[in-house]
Amino acid sequence: MDFVAIDFETANEQRCSPCAVAIVEITRGQMTAQHSWLIRPKDLSFSRYNTWIHGIRAEDVADKPEFDELWTALQPLLDGRTVLAHNASFDMSVLRATLAEYGIPFPEFTYSCTRVIAQKSWPGLISYGLKPIATMLGIEFDHHKVEDDAFACAKVAVNACAKAGADSIEALAAQLVIENGKLFPTDGYQPMYADTAFRSRRIDIEGLCPSGPCDPNHPFYSRMFAFTGTLESMTRHRAMEAVIDAGGQCGNGVTKHTNFLVLGDQDFRTFATGQTKSRKMMRAEELLAEGADLEIISELEFLRTLIGHDVPKPC
Repeated sequence: MDFVAIDFETANEQRCSPCAVAIVEITRGQMTAQHSWLIRPKDLSFSRYNTWIHGIRAEDVADKPEFDELWTALQPLLDGRTVLAHNASFDMSVLRATLAEYGIPFPEFTYSCTRVIAQKSWPGLISYGLKPIATMLGIEFDHHKVEDDAFACAKVAVNACAKAGADSIEALAAQLVIENGKLFPTDGYQPMYADTAFRSRRIDIEGLCPSGPCDPNHPFYSRMFAFTGTLESMTRHRAMEAVIDAGGQCGNGVTKHTNFLVLGDQDFRTFATGQTKSRKMMRAEELLAEGADLEIISELEFLRTLIGHDVPKPC
């Protein structure tokens, strides 16, 4: 089983702002090499949110090479390989946006996502973030350090292959009904595809009910929730179940009865910086202007309140 795992961290909400990257090489199921670099973004602008996640600051990368200077080292590690990432849509978008920013042609490789692989391999878990999956599998790593995240991603894939008895990522994808994505020269891009079992759909809220007695002292008790965007820590259905179990209520839309609108991690970033907003976000802002008892919160705030103590940062 041969592949590479990659992880990017970005300086701000712009996809073309990588500030660190790591690549782990797996040969016959074993790690044979590990590479990592700090990167100076073209725009040396770091958001406090991003720095809070990964701890990298502008002064840490001010004297580091920009991405185009590193590309001669990175490209041979990717070209013609099978590339994995956890939440691959993020890492692939960082790579594509940064290559486009510097006018560099795309490399040619096949890629897949260990988050989707984990969802298919271990269905029914409360969370498919990298930290919870790694913990379940006994993988020790320092989350949001790129070399550690790439290593953990690789180990998740190795464990999934072992569970399925697959001798390659391609064989694993075939078993799990995943169509791997592709990048190819001339800015070509084919996104990966998994069957509709994990695709977003309107949730039948009437079918949700508490799994046991509710605690009237829980902060969610009797409060109405709505969700927008993709959650990083769990599926939306599971998040709604968690609210119901805590004695709260959920709606598919934002109304005058909504008390909390929970934003997926990426949506919270765009909301915080005034970029594109979903209809639910705009409706929530209208209701707030009218004096509604409503708060827009991040996924991390939601998790902290749900669990009652600090939780791992979103992956």
